[in-house]
Amino acid sequence: MCLWHGRRKKRGARFNGVMSSIYLDKLIESKVSGDKKRILELFQDDSVFLELVRNEHSSDWFRFQENTFDGEYLIKKNNKYVCFQQDRGIKFGTASFENIAEAAKYLFKRRY
Repeated sequence: MCLWHGRRKKRGARFNGVMSSIYLDKLIESKVSGDKKRILELFQDDSVFLELVRNEHSSDWFRFQENTFDGEYLIKKNNKYVCFQQDRGIKFGTASFENIAEAAKYLFKRRY
């Protein structure tokens, strides 16, 4: 709640009650008819991942390139996909995967 204006602050898109990615929400809407339970269908290859990297927004919770912002990350590093959560610059819950489908499953499995 904003103390100055008496209303809630808008802080990015929501994903089942948690922060999300604005562009990811658009892709879910257009490619899987808005059904967030089908999100893993988007990650069969790198094409959607690369789109997300190009269209990342500073208010997103899910991040697809390394940065200093808090959030949940799925990045490509040294030909592997790495997932982790970052809070105040501290990374935790790091896991590494050979392919994008496994990494996406790990990242999004808690969301639905």
